[in-house]
Amino acid sequence: MKEYSVGPVEHDSWGFDDLPCNIAWIVYCYETAPYEGEGTAFIKYEDGTYDWHDMSHCSCYGGWCQYQEAHMTFEDAMRDLFGRYGDEKILAKVNEIEGTSYAFPAIPEGGGQ
Repeated sequence: MKEYSVGPVEHDSWGFDDLPCNIAWIVYCYETAPYEGEGTAFIKYEDGTYDWHDMSHCSCYGGWCQYQEAHMTFEDAMRDLFGRYGDEKILAKVNEIEGTSYAFPAIPEGGGQ
């Protein structure tokens, strides 16, 4: 498994040890405060499916404590990720790795109202 950090903090390696072994790579944006952390990860599995994970947590847990494996298409995972923490940095790195040029849908001025 390859790990790519696009945020201000690299996550402690102990958290990655608990993840399933069928992950090809993870791109994540993560930062910490005194006791908690927040971030988002985009995951590619070895079977060619994708997922994302909210890495936000309190001081009792780490960024991967509530990870639940899910498999979806690239487009579905990107749509789910849209608007979450660090998504633009994650998107740029994923496009680089995958050789894609995916762009989040434009948000109409005024939020589409």
